Amino acid sequence: MLVRVITPPLPLLGLDEVKDHLSIDREEDHFNAYLTTLIAAAQGWIDGPHGWLEQSIGVQQLEWSLCDWPQGEVTLPFGPVIEVAGVRYIDRDGTEHELPVETPLRLEGVPTVRGRQGDVKITYWAGYGERNAEPSENGPDWVNKTPDGIKHALKLIIGQWFISRAAVRIGDSVATLPFGVEALLQPFRKYQ
Repeated sequence: MLVRVITPPLPLLGLDEVKDHLSIDREEDHFNAYLTTLIAAAQGWIDGPHGWLEQSIGVQQLEWSLCDWPQGEVTLPFGPVIEVAGVRYIDRDGTEHELPVETPLRLEGVPTVRGRQGDVKITYWAGYGERNAEPSENGPDWVNKTPDGIKHALKLIIGQWFISRAAVRIGDSVATLPFGVEALLQPFRKYQ
């Protein structure tokens, strides 16, 4: 199974949310840049095809590339799936075609393909989100609807990284909070 990210996910947390969580009121550009990096790193650790949760959290466009058609009602990987954007295939003669799409995706009576990797490509939007009811010319088409448990887990991760800026701390005892990051994220984890 080959799934790649076409459009990266929208951020799950804003800078102000993280600053509120950390009780920070500094506004220096370098400080904001550092926190923005922590936000992106924490999201990257849990989100999308390579994330720990093994699902899409922030709204993102994915492409599933196969050598043949999946059958029946298709369960697209790394959902939740919001909308199927396109289905392309290469026929036996090497010509690319596009099929009409629907959400949920159901493939029956499909044409024969060559059988090579990439002969079938399904593009779709996934994550916890919905279409923006009032999109502007420069605004996003999608709005994240991230569950609160995931957002809070991200804040805990960012807080830990902000306080402990090294990979190892010497001289401190270590204790895991009983309702820490894993407890918040475990209900959302998928096992592909």
